[in-house]
Amino acid sequence: MAPASMHYSNVNLVDPVTGEATRVKRAYLEDGTKVRIAKRSGAIIEKPEYKPSRPKNLIAGPKDTPSEDVLAVTYKPFTDFGSLGPLPDHVLNSLRGAEEVGAGDEKDGGLEAAEGGGRRRGGRRTARGSKLFSLSSLRRRKNG
Repeated sequence: MAPASMHYSNVNLVDPVTGEATRVKRAYLEDGTKVRIAKRSGAIIEKPEYKPSRPKNLIAGPKDTPSEDVLAVTYKPFTDFGSLGPLPDHVLNSLRGAEEVGAGDEKDGGLEAAEGGGRRRGGRRTARGSKLFSLSSLRRRKNG
C-alpha cells in the first residue's frame, strides 16, 4: 500500500496507560477544566503545549534593514500650505471644463442630475443613466 493522506477523524490517540490506540471522550474535572479521557483505560490524556519552531535568522543579510534604522521616522508631512501659490490658469481651465462636461443639454447627450440622485420613471434623465439608454424609454419607443 502506497503512502497517502488521511483524514484526521481516522486517527486515534495513544492511551498513556496501555500504549495502544484509543477513542477519546471529553469530560470536566471538579475544578471545571475540560479534559480528554481515554475510553480504554479512563486515564486523562493531556494536550501537549504547542511551540512553533521557527528558525530565526540571526545573520543580517544585505537586504535586511539595520536594527538602528527600524524605528527611525522617515516621513515628513507637508504642512506649509501658505507657501503654495494659486493654481496655474491651464489647471483651472481643465477643472472648469471637467465640471461643464456633465451638465450638457439633451442634444449632446449629457447627464442631468435629478433630485435624490436615483433613477426616476418617465424617461427623465438622471445621474445614473441617460434617457437614450433607459429601459422604460426604449419600451415606450417600441410600443408607442
